Amino acid sequence: MKLRQTINLILIIKFILKQNKQLRRVKIKIQKLKENKEGSALSTHSYFSNNLSKLKKYQEAIKCYEKAISINPKESAWSNKDKLINNSGATLHKLKNYKDAVQCQDQALSIYTKSIRLKRKGTPLLIQFQYS
Repeated sequence: MKLRQTINLILIIKFILKQNKQLRRVKIKIQKLKENKEGSALSTHSYFSNNLSKLKKYQEAIKCYEKAISINPKESAWSNKDKLINNSGATLHKLKNYKDAVQCQDQALSIYTKSIRLKRKGTPLLIQFQYS
């Protein structure tokens, strides 16, 4: 029993250290982006929101996506706004907020159509259909 508890504790510590290491990398990257004046606010929020989502900090990621989307007023395939909205929808899907996830995918699809976006829209629709 003691050996198993020790192994579990070691695994938990390794996981925490890995999370902290990733977070340190994100903070360093954000500092570098802040030093670069060109598009730093949009780049910073975009980078930070993607990494928060990877770290499974979905609520914080959604807030950063919203900030990045508000910074980027252009609605064209070249503006990356569609990517931000698409990633926001994917994060909302992870939070099981399917209605808002579908709305985000619709908005991203209206800017630029891609097959992955169609899939990301279809998955929450199927889940909603199954439980309705």
